This record gives sequence, C-alpha cells and structure tokens, in this order.
Amino acid sequence: MNILLLSLCFLMTVHADEAPCPQADALFESYFEKLLALNPTYASSIGDNRFNDKLEINISDQHRNDMRKLYLETQHQLTLLPQCLTASQQISVAVLNELLDIELERLKFPDHLMPISTIVCFPDEFATECSGEGNVPLTSLDELETFLGRMKHFSDWVDLAIANMDKGLTTGVTMTAVVIEAAIKLIERPVAESDVAKSIFLQAFDEDGLDSKSDRYKSLKTTYEQLVKTSIYPAYQKLISYLKDSYLPKTRQTVGWNRLPNGENWYRFLVKSWTTTKLRPDDIHQIGLKEVERIGPLYEKANQEAKKEEAPERYDNEAELLAAYQHMLRGIEPGLNKLFGFAPKSPLTFKGSHRGAYYRPGSNDGTRPGMFMIYTADIESSPSSVSEALFLHEAIPGHHYQISLQYERDLPKFRKNYFNYAFAEGWGLYAESLGNELGLYKNAHDRVDQLHSELFRAIRLVVDTGIHSKGWSQQQALAYFEDKLGYRPTREVIRYIGWPAQALTYKVGERFILDLKAKTLASNDKKKDVKAFHRFILETGPMPLKLIDQKHTTWLQSTAAE
Repeated sequence: MNILLLSLCFLMTVHADEAPCPQADALFESYFEKLLALNPTYASSIGDNRFNDKLEINISDQHRNDMRKLYLETQHQLTLLPQCLTASQQISVAVLNELLDIELERLKFPDHLMPISTIVCFPDEFATECSGEGNVPLTSLDELETFLGRMKHFSDWVDLAIANMDKGLTTGVTMTAVVIEAAIKLIERPVAESDVAKSIFLQAFDEDGLDSKSDRYKSLKTTYEQLVKTSIYPAYQKLISYLKDSYLPKTRQTVGWNRLPNGENWYRFLVKSWTTTKLRPDDIHQIGLKEVERIGPLYEKANQEAKKEEAPERYDNEAELLAAYQHMLRGIEPGLNKLFGFAPKSPLTFKGSHRGAYYRPGSNDGTRPGMFMIYTADIESSPSSVSEALFLHEAIPGHHYQISLQYERDLPKFRKNYFNYAFAEGWGLYAESLGNELGLYKNAHDRVDQLHSELFRAIRLVVDTGIHSKGWSQQQALAYFEDKLGYRPTREVIRYIGWPAQALTYKVGERFILDLKAKTLASNDKKKDVKAFHRFILETGPMPLKLIDQKHTTWLQSTAAE
C-alpha cells in the first residue's frame, strides 16, 4: 500500500481549490493526541505541558501493549480513509504507515529488558528534568506543584526496571557490562549530594521569579524535600545497589548486539529503523571504509598545514565565547542569502551549558525559541575556542534551520514532531560541508576541525557495524580509532555499544543529501539550483529517506518552478 500510494501522491497535481479530507486530518490529530497521552515525557519534550504531572512506565508490558494497540488501530483506520485525499494528505498517510510499520516491528524485540544504558539513561534524564534544566518548565509554583505528580512515579519505574533486568538475566537479554559500568556513574551523580536540600532535585526552587517568602513556597519546598528523601533518593540507591551487586556480576561481557538472542536480526532492524534505508550492515561497513580512505589524507594534510599557523583564539569567559559565536553568525549572513534565500521565523538564542554542546529546539508554538547550547563548564580553567563546524551543524544552517522550518510548516502534528535521525543528523553533517561557501574554514585549524568531524562520522560506520555485525571487541574498535585519528575515544565507543546503529545516521544521511544535491545540479532545469534544492530538502522535511528519494525523483521530473 505504501509504495503505490506514495507513487500516486507524488505524481498528482495540487490544485488551488483542492479541499483537504476532514476524515484524514481528524485521524492524524487523533493518533497524535493518543500518542501524547500515552507518552507524557515525549509531550513535555515538544513543549506540550498538559501531562507534566504524569510519567509513563514505558518499559511495562501494559505500555507496550497500549502502544501496539494504537499502532494497529491507526493502521486499520488509514485503510478506511476515502480516496479524495489531497496530495499532501496522501504523503502524510504514506509517512504514517511507514512509521507504524517500523514501530510495530520494534515491539517484536525485547529492548524493555535492557532499560539501562548511557546515552539513553532515564534516571539521568529524570534528574535533569527535576532540576528545571530539561524540557519541563519549573519556573512557577504551579509548575512545580504539577511536576510532583511525575516525580512520585519514579520509584515505580525503578522497581519495574529491576524486575525486567532480572528477567533479562534468565533469558540472556542483558546490556553489556562495559555499558552498565558507565551508566552507574551517571546514575550516581544526582544523589552524590548527601544534603537533599542542596541536591539537583531542589535546584528549581532557586529560581529568581519564585516568591521564596510565601507560605506556599515554603510548604511546597518541604513537600519536595520529603518526597526526595523518602522516595527519590531511596529509588536511586536501590537501583545503584542492584546494578553493582546483582546485575553487573551476571551480565554479559560481550559487546555486540549480534551476541544477543536473535541479535543479528535485531541489529539489522536497528540499522533499517535508524537509517530509514534498505542498506545492510555490510553495505554500511564498506561505505565507511571507503569514506575513511578518502577523508584521511585530507585530514592529515590539514594537520600539517595547521602546525605552521598560530593556534586559534581561546576564551576563558562565557560571555566572550558566546559573543564570538554571535559575531560568526553575522559574518555568514551574506553566504546564507546566496545558498538559501530563506530562513525560519524563530530566532536563534545562545546559552552556556555544562552538559555539552548541542541544539535545543524551540516549541511548536514558537513561545520557546531555538537555542544553541555552548559547552562552558570549567571555561576559566579550560579556555575554549570557537568551532565553526559545530556551529554550522548544531545551529545555522544546521538543526536550527531544519527543526524550526519543520515546526513552521503546515503539517499534521505527528510530522511536525517526527525526528528522523538520518535526515536530521545527515542535514547537520551536510551543513558542515557548506563552510567554504559561507566564508568560513579560512585557516588550517578550522579545516582540521571540519575534517576531523567528517572523518569521525565515517569511522563510526566502520566501528558500529564492526562491533554489532562483525564481532569486533571494544579494544578492536578503539584500536581502529587510534590508527585513523591518533587517539582512543572510550566514551564514544561505549556509546556505540549501548546505542547500536544510531551513530550510522550522520554519514548515511549526509551522503544521501549530497547525492540528491548532485542529481539536482546535474539536471538541465536552471530553476533547480542550490537554493531550490535547499528549499526542497528542508520543506520536504521529516520523512524516511527512501520516501524523500522518491519525492526527489518526481520533483526533478517536474517542469514547474518550486
């Protein structure tokens, strides 16, 4: 159904008087509303605060069954839609069908029996939310009081996580020891402060806007302290003790996903779901080897040139570092006009971060702007320089353009909020390649930074598939990194071990976008220049890559200006 429907919708001509089918719009809305109700933390992440008092126990059989029921019911309702759908609605139907197929297949694998990892570590994420630095706003007493409801369910999640891991030990579905050792350190951090009143869980009460002298403030803070002391801290300590004393001694030492029951099929599915392509693990491994061979000499050459130049300026003050990034943004604006000629309405803001450098999306309704989080921890003792490649990837024209424009498009909510890593991270890495055209990478140090970033992503293709498909050990993966880059990124390799196939998305997505760009510029249609291509790729937005590929083919064949 998907391919036939998609082929039809891409070949249709959209007429100005084309009326949308109300049944389709109602189904899209109903599906997303049910999805949010079942997944309150996801709702919070997109700025929908209606469910901030709730916490889904997403590792429970009940939650998995509820999700399966929603997916199957939605698929059935899609088959009942009338034929009078607009072209846009038909695309949405095709995308939703593809997503539902993937999620139903995901539920065939017992990932709920391995609830603890490193990058995706719920106890660590939960502490961040409680601090007020996450997606849930905790800047008023009303917001703090609402969030208590979610906090009360954390111990329930911990109890089920332990029960699931016990079941995993009996069935052989366990997370590898090296990941658990790293995860324990993450889980220990929120409860390292012995004084509950000074812990991360009471941090939100330090907000300037709160009336700290009011009776309500004092009462609510006392309630928080009691809950943290009697429920939250004990839950963390119970989980830490279980992981150290019961789970770690019994869990597996092997690192590849292919060593799990049905692991080879499981990893092939993860490759398919993360990349949204038909590429096999071995295909990706070979692509990675070739990319490493291509980029490596360029990186070495830039390194040699950098030795002859002065080191880039470093900043030991957060305000100065943020100002340097803002100055760089102003410098690339002429190039942005030449390459794009359009921009999102949402402004980009800059903020220091102690958790790393990343892009924090704004909210759907535009009330929360997009934010480039710049790593400034210990900046006084460890001065930092500006990374042009990082800015292009995380901010402009990378994730800020990609996500903000996605939010601003007239799309069903499920598509506005669909984060396809292969598309998103592929676009981010592609954005790094635009530096020369934007007037950046003028010195060898900046070129080293950009080529290091690209080479790193190429190595990921080799290492991730090596670990999970070819039986590589952790030491083999680290040795490959050392051979190609001169160092061993232990934390990165642990990330690949515990989060298989996600790291493939960057380079697979970038190559996909570069391929479409080459096809566009090689066409004989003068209206389809680089600006038109960028508009096409960003306005197409959140779709599996194979569906974007089909839409691009039809777009190239069209004669109308885009």
